[in-house]
Amino acid sequence: MTVELVSGRDERLILTRGPEGLKATLKGTADAAFMTTTLEALHQDALARRHAAVILDLSQLAPLEPAAVKAVIKWAMRQAELEPAERYAIALTYSEGISWQKVSLAAIAHLCPYVRLAPIA
Repeated sequence: MTVELVSGRDERLILTRGPEGLKATLKGTADAAFMTTTLEALHQDALARRHAAVILDLSQLAPLEPAAVKAVIKWAMRQAELEPAERYAIALTYSEGISWQKVSLAAIAHLCPYVRLAPIA
């Protein structure tokens, strides 16, 4: 199942539910408020539907403001608050050719042991 949500601004969210879990593809420009709201909704859906993983594809996203990066960190760190049986895997997909993604997401993966990076060429 795939659902595409478009805001009145530039951001787009495409949700795909499959056997590997919930995949959320973000496109355009996402500010901190959008990231916080989106990641909270993904977290709640992952818990309610017991997804094994959430794949967050940021490869088509414009550079994030620092507060939006912080929202991603806070979302990933919430795994530590969950019981082991409630946790879901987090994969961050990014484009290796986009320097801000490579640097920022590598830092997030270093801070958050529950995050796996999934670079694409």
